[in-house]
Amino acid sequence: MAIMKLYNADLSPFTTRIRMQIRAKGLENDIELVARPEGDAFKAISPTGKVPCLDTGASFHLPESETIAEYIEDSWPEPSLRGHTALSKAKVRLMSRFVDLYLMPGFSILFGQMNPAARDDAKVKEGTEKVAAALGLIASHIEGPLYAIDRRLTLADCALVPGLFFATNVGMAFGVGLNTAPAALAYYDRIITDDEQAKRAVAEMGVALATFSRR
Repeated sequence: MAIMKLYNADLSPFTTRIRMQIRAKGLENDIELVARPEGDAFKAISPTGKVPCLDTGASFHLPESETIAEYIEDSWPEPSLRGHTALSKAKVRLMSRFVDLYLMPGFSILFGQMNPAARDDAKVKEGTEKVAAALGLIASHIEGPLYAIDRRLTLADCALVPGLFFATNVGMAFGVGLNTAPAALAYYDRIITDDEQAKRAVAEMGVALATFSRR
């Protein structure tokens, strides 16, 4: 029986990073993935009204993907998805911050501009500039051909894979994608081919994006 519940949405890059972490650590039987309830019912569960939100099983609901990821690591230390050294641990956290603070805010702008008939050119410019700058920053910090840090799957990869999925599938619609950051493109192509967790994550996001696009 699962100890905890993760309120999940397959298209969310923030819940995707937690799904990758759960599976990489072998916690499928300990943390159950559940769909987000509709409407006000979820606001009574999640303090922010957003996914992901973790029901810790201790009468506390924990929001925010980075906080959830750290809580899971503290609760199940092995296998660790943190870095091996103090420096590599910092690099893993840094990559997550790059995604959260620089990359995803740009996509938040662009996602609202997907309809060509209703686009605001100023918002598109703002969003594409943010994404391009973030991709350059990320590319300059990727250390390995397969994994970003420490030559193994870490929380850095769990953050990067769904973020770069958006660069491939949303950014390209606006002329800003992984083609602008070759090192990030090479990393993304390699990890979604050779790592099972990354491959599964982008497949789920692809199905969810196709469903969203048909609405």
